Amino acid sequence: MKSDKKLQMAASAAEGPRVTVQLYSPIYIGKRFYEYSTFVQFCEFQNSGTELLCHNYSARWTFDLSTAYDIDTASYKANSASWNALDQYTDAIKSAVGSNKYGFLRNDNSGNIYFYNSVQTAHHYSGANDGNASGLTTVSSHTNPHSTSISTYSSSMGAQCYTRKSGGGLAILTAHRSNDHILFLRNYASETTTTVSSYSELDLSSYNHQNFYGAVISQNGTKVSVMAKISSGFEFWNWTLSTAFDLSSAGSRSVTSTSHSYSFGAERFSCVNDGSGKIVAWDQYGAIKTYTQTTDGDITSWTQTGNGNRTHLGNYRNGSSTLQFYDSGKKVIDKGYSNNNYIHDSTSNPFGWQWQDGGFLPRGGSQFYTGGDGGLLPIQYGMFNGEGSNRTLFYDGIYSGSSQVKVRQLTTANDLTTMGGYSSYYDTENLPTDFQYWRQGGLWLDRDNNKLHIFCNDASGKYKIFDLNSNGTFAGTSTTPSYTFSDFQNVYHMQPLTSNGEIFIYRTGNDIYVAELDTAYQPHLGWTVLLQFAPQFIKPNGTLGQRTYQSLYVDNHQLFGRYQNGNKTYRYTFTIDGSPAS
Repeated sequence: MKSDKKLQMAASAAEGPRVTVQLYSPIYIGKRFYEYSTFVQFCEFQNSGTELLCHNYSARWTFDLSTAYDIDTASYKANSASWNALDQYTDAIKSAVGSNKYGFLRNDNSGNIYFYNSVQTAHHYSGANDGNASGLTTVSSHTNPHSTSISTYSSSMGAQCYTRKSGGGLAILTAHRSNDHILFLRNYASETTTTVSSYSELDLSSYNHQNFYGAVISQNGTKVSVMAKISSGFEFWNWTLSTAFDLSSAGSRSVTSTSHSYSFGAERFSCVNDGSGKIVAWDQYGAIKTYTQTTDGDITSWTQTGNGNRTHLGNYRNGSSTLQFYDSGKKVIDKGYSNNNYIHDSTSNPFGWQWQDGGFLPRGGSQFYTGGDGGLLPIQYGMFNGEGSNRTLFYDGIYSGSSQVKVRQLTTANDLTTMGGYSSYYDTENLPTDFQYWRQGGLWLDRDNNKLHIFCNDASGKYKIFDLNSNGTFAGTSTTPSYTFSDFQNVYHMQPLTSNGEIFIYRTGNDIYVAELDTAYQPHLGWTVLLQFAPQFIKPNGTLGQRTYQSLYVDNHQLFGRYQNGNKTYRYTFTIDGSPAS
């Protein structure tokens, strides 16, 4: 028999939809420089070395340098970030130029993008700053002029150099390894054309080397230099070209052994030679370094003058895979590299905070340590034991190494920075060994019966309900409920949407489901789907877009969706029988 409440809900349902969903514009909470689409793609000095302008697929921004050409003195230039609104919502730029992170991308801040790919193609797009456009417009492009087929895999790329010629135009030098082991050179008459005026290459396959860590060509085109990794260490290789900017005219190779290692050449780095005598380089992991060269086009003459720490500059995001709100939108968790996590205050703009003008300031924030457990991110794979001042414990989903669920003590309520580390977990409970955190279907508290539910939606279909003590720790007993596995097989991120545990939310495929449970907090006893919808969001021009993503979490009875490698959070609110979800 239905409860009075459910009878009331049924009556109201006759008047309209039981559940409705409100869409919002994405909440842009930072820029992560870890995946192909968001790596630094281009850096160049400005204003006599007092500024460093950087570009990537999604934005351009500037650092102020208090000491000219010294990246160690860098600070983000306020309000300098210019965003490609189109990319912000549709990833159009990434789709247009491809996902290869190597190559040079310049954004002139007028909607023009020039991309010189390491696979030897060139592209000019317009409309990058137009949030109302349906896609980028291709102005011109040029395919690989070389007869050699260039590998598209990033592991094949060694180093590359962007050189502004002293007489005008530019040269792109790339050093490929793996099956290529070739230096490639493309010449362009100007910096706004994609048409190759001439090209050449130099076969290096006969030399005993494993990789390239740096490459540069002089502004007058007569000197070429590379840093090569060999079996016994590193060497500098130099050539003189009898015909400027023509690798086929290279004379004999000169070799200089060096004790320099990865720390000298940012690993497999890209650099710009602009004739200032100063070189800015960035590696595949986001570190930016600066050098002074006394002989143009000769790496042996380089002296490192700055080592821009990627964490300090905010250009790497320290391996962050997600940023997530909690505490009713007042805080943002930044999942950092390895076991480091950071919390940032968003009190002044809950559920609408932007990462410090685009994500390019020093990290800051309060750090907390998750220990040697694979660095699982709170909320996505874990949960608090209550709300507000009652948040004194944190249940950490599945420990990837030993199939355990852990309860951690917070010495200060609601403050994750006071969470005990790996050596001081408050309480643990073992799971079946075939539980895997990446197959975690759901984790939630049954507040009516003081139990913790967790299920894994792999082929074996595991579901465990742990009994808890009155203080929220494990009682040492558990049950495996009877349930129909097919109901749970493709269910991800199942969790309560309402405080009473009667309305749950989950994802199957790319669709989101809102379901009413037959028994509060216990979906294994059956549920009824009230709403199924494909996640959409509102674009700047008011039209709707669609985005698939992998992670869902509920905070303050609102749903947030995130793609694993994205930098945007998608927010949804719900009404249930005419009232906001609560």
